[in-house]
Amino acid sequence: MGLDDLRHEINLIADSDIRTFTLKVVDKTPGDSWRMPSSRDHHLRDECGEWGNLIHTLRVVRICEWLTDILDLPPVQRDLLKAAAILHDSCKHGVDAEATWIYHDHPALVRLLVDRAGCSCPQRETILSIIESHMGRWGNPPEYWRDGRVSLRLLLHIADCVEARLSHILNTEEQRK
Repeated sequence: MGLDDLRHEINLIADSDIRTFTLKVVDKTPGDSWRMPSSRDHHLRDECGEWGNLIHTLRVVRICEWLTDILDLPPVQRDLLKAAAILHDSCKHGVDAEATWIYHDHPALVRLLVDRAGCSCPQRETILSIIESHMGRWGNPPEYWRDGRVSLRLLLHIADCVEARLSHILNTEEQRK
């Protein structure tokens, strides 16, 4: 497992603007960011060691794909959610991957990385908005529902929470054996 797996997922983004933007941001993300643990205790063991952040990211991307399939979302929404899923934890250990701990405000740090790298596309603000709202409580329905439809912000939040929860369940089952 390595950055080639992440680049493969990026290459599956159909919209060329979103794909190019995502690739540029990933290229500007310090490689150590992906090599760092995703968590020390809230994820599967393989996510708590080297390359843990990349493993977690790829699993969240996969869950987002399942959700977009279930909801039969249009291609551009799939691409926006995939881009946000790929980038959502890219600054978990800081913009320069300088910290051994995880920054609680890491979603906001992605914007700083994007600004510093000079990356832009017409959907930039939408992608950053999805990323910036992936942490915290589930929120009130007006924050996540529009016109009776679930928002991409909620889908990323769900995918991240489900991935962590599944990890908790699997770790508990593994401990029982």
